[in-house]
Amino acid sequence: SLYRSSVVDQDKIRAEVEIRDIELGIDEAIPCGLIINELVSNSLKHAFPGNRRGSISIRGFLDEGGYVCLTVSDTGIGLPPGFDLATLESLGLQIVSLLTKQLHGSLDIRGDNGMAVCIRFKSIVGK
Repeated sequence: SLYRSSVVDQDKIRAEVEIRDIELGIDEAIPCGLIINELVSNSLKHAFPGNRRGSISIRGFLDEGGYVCLTVSDTGIGLPPGFDLATLESLGLQIVSLLTKQLHGSLDIRGDNGMAVCIRFKSIVGK
């Protein structure tokens, strides 16, 4: 797994996953899987320098409006001051942005207390 293959001490980084009542079509599931993989990878690589302790959380649910809300967050060092996705040269977050557009979704990135990335899109399943 990605978690086991990382260079992070597994005893110091806790993984939390909570996914509730979401049905996805294959055209949604694949981009969501790639987004989660990329964001967890970024957290493992960048959020916990110096062998810091922390956690990475993956949460997903269907909101009252029928939108899928998918959040990947960590308790790491957060994002650098002046972070701007539009001018970022990080291939990983550019991929996340493109996959979110493919889902016709919105992307919200917060990096002040760790990092949290929230993807929101209308599921095509059940339409």
